[in-house]
Amino acid sequence: PLPFGRGEGRGEGSFPGEPFMVRGTSEAVTKPVPFLNSTIPFAAQVSLTQSNTPIWMEVEIRHSWLGKLLSFLYQAPDCYLSLSAPGRPVSYFKFVTTVGGTGCLLSPYIFNKYDLLQFYLGDASPDRMTIPESFSFLTRPGDQKFFSNDIRLRLYPAAKPIVTGPTDRSLEAALAKMLGDTLAANGKMDEALVQYTNALQLEPDFADACFSLGATLLRIGRAQDALPHLNKAFELQPTDRFSQPMLHYLLGEALSSAGQPRAAIDHFSRALEVQPDLLTACNSLAWLLATCQDDALRNGHRAVALARRAVRLSHGNNPAFMATLAAAYAETGRFEQAQETAQRAILLALDQNNSDLASNLQRQLDLYRMNSPCRSY
Repeated sequence: PLPFGRGEGRGEGSFPGEPFMVRGTSEAVTKPVPFLNSTIPFAAQVSLTQSNTPIWMEVEIRHSWLGKLLSFLYQAPDCYLSLSAPGRPVSYFKFVTTVGGTGCLLSPYIFNKYDLLQFYLGDASPDRMTIPESFSFLTRPGDQKFFSNDIRLRLYPAAKPIVTGPTDRSLEAALAKMLGDTLAANGKMDEALVQYTNALQLEPDFADACFSLGATLLRIGRAQDALPHLNKAFELQPTDRFSQPMLHYLLGEALSSAGQPRAAIDHFSRALEVQPDLLTACNSLAWLLATCQDDALRNGHRAVALARRAVRLSHGNNPAFMATLAAAYAETGRFEQAQETAQRAILLALDQNNSDLASNLQRQLDLYRMNSPCRSY
């Protein structure tokens, strides 16, 4: 079993909604004789005198007859684990009581997604993980009547190594993908690509890893490399997730960069059918309809409508969207409006310290002054 709690921490370093108690297999932790085997009052503070030793916890939290009745009629009241650790404010996490009987790692404590990854990767040393000093079990004011006042608690010194490595390939692939997401979010694209590739080596039909790998490749300008992964993600989507707007949008961007405007227009359009306010798709579709070299694909009037919507919904604060609107005006022969819009976009880009975009816009403005529309390729 893999017990998971759902963090709702209010302290620094806690990530709401992230799993924080994990790894309940016999391969992960060997239980010797407990160093604490006792019944404690509800809300009692427990100090961890062996805080530098990995600790495995089993706890039995029972509902009172009122709590059992409430659970039967509606849902069980929430129980929380209060955690105190050096250098951190006290944090509170929702505790899934059924996890307690199965057992969970208490120290080092899994405080956030990064700690979870380090735990599974086997790097659970005190200098890398959160070592708690004390803890207690609490509930909301007025809810303690739904719980028995006595909590049965057993603490074991966990044998090392705490983690021998996950044996389930799908779990290991999910963790590699999670690590990739964390690295990508911190701008470490090359390292993220390695993790996504590892995930797909373990689970070749892992749709979310295909999506993330393709999205990251596209983000660093490798559209041709991104296409097969995004296409595979599209093929692997279950029917109830078939029309994911972001996947359609990314496919459109990859296809557009790869010189396939017809297919790109189709995917941008499908993204907007599902999510009409996806402004990036709205802008990209308008740009293709206004600037595509293929006469059969251009549609200036539709481009103007889409670009106006993107500018309006972005409150006129996005110079790239305004550049697209200028190109759409030029495609419909409204060159004065194209010049005015391009000039406003240049000023806005400079105000936002985007000199590269301002330079591109200046080249487009020169075209409009010659009554010439813009062409992308």
